Amino acid sequence: MTDHKSKQRILHVTDYHIGARYGGIPLTPIQFLEISKECDTLEDFVAKAKLPAHSPLSVLTTNIHKADSVMMTGDMIEFINQDISVDDDTMIQVGLEFHRMLLNSASGKPVYEVLGNHERVKPYEIELARLRVRHKNYHVNAEHFKIGDALFIHGDIDIYPHLMVGERAYHKREQERGRHPDDQLVEYIGNHYVPRIMQKMPKLHQFLEKHLSPIIEDPNPLLYTAPNQAKIILHNLDVRLGREVIEGINHIFLGHTHIPYQQLVARLNSDHTIALHNSGAVIKGNFEEFEPLMITLNHDTVESIKPIKSNHTQRFR
Repeated sequence: MTDHKSKQRILHVTDYHIGARYGGIPLTPIQFLEISKECDTLEDFVAKAKLPAHSPLSVLTTNIHKADSVMMTGDMIEFINQDISVDDDTMIQVGLEFHRMLLNSASGKPVYEVLGNHERVKPYEIELARLRVRHKNYHVNAEHFKIGDALFIHGDIDIYPHLMVGERAYHKREQERGRHPDDQLVEYIGNHYVPRIMQKMPKLHQFLEKHLSPIIEDPNPLLYTAPNQAKIILHNLDVRLGREVIEGINHIFLGHTHIPYQQLVARLNSDHTIALHNSGAVIKGNFEEFEPLMITLNHDTVESIKPIKSNHTQRFR
């Protein structure tokens, strides 16, 4: 999707992980739902919940009125790692309440959302598709949005398919889709998954080494750095989305790894370099790694990228 406008400001946020304490919003899913019942907008919610100014939701409400549109690049809602276990139906309600208040706060401004690996739950995706029908300013896509010379993704395409459904089920699913898994790049596995993978999935480890080693310089593909991330993402975008999608792209905005960086330049080929920008996330209350971005496009070209920094360093716990 390409949106043409002479000049526009896009607020880029990602990886709020609402529903998990480590996401920086100190509310359980049940508490979130109880408070949201009395709120029409996110501003109401922030006030009712008494969230501090540096809270991710507070930052969103403060800056949404300074932007022409909002871009969320995945994992805004947490379905996997909840501190207090609730079922998917409860988390779907949390997600729908968040979207209801967000769309009211947006007041008709476009709201874009790329889904992340922590919210790829089919019933939730169906509800978001219904939401898109009811709200013409809401746009959701499982993989990406393209606006001018900017591409917005969650991280790697088809995040963690092998972890989500298991290695055997993953291969079966890919074959049913008419794909041959061994011909594809398997995406980044975070360091916190390594012990489990090494013990339970040695074949997957061999598979990763086979496919990632030719792309990244580090002989151990599980040692994941930002430069390696850039190489993996660009390779995978080329393979999975096709050259026509990344044609004319000069900037990629993403989340997923929770580590903020800007202007990480990677080479797609000899004639095409792309700058990657990650707005980070509040993990375990670490606000120093939370840098939402205000992106200005001028005639479909990224003109400026300004991190919205928080000087707050105190953790929630």
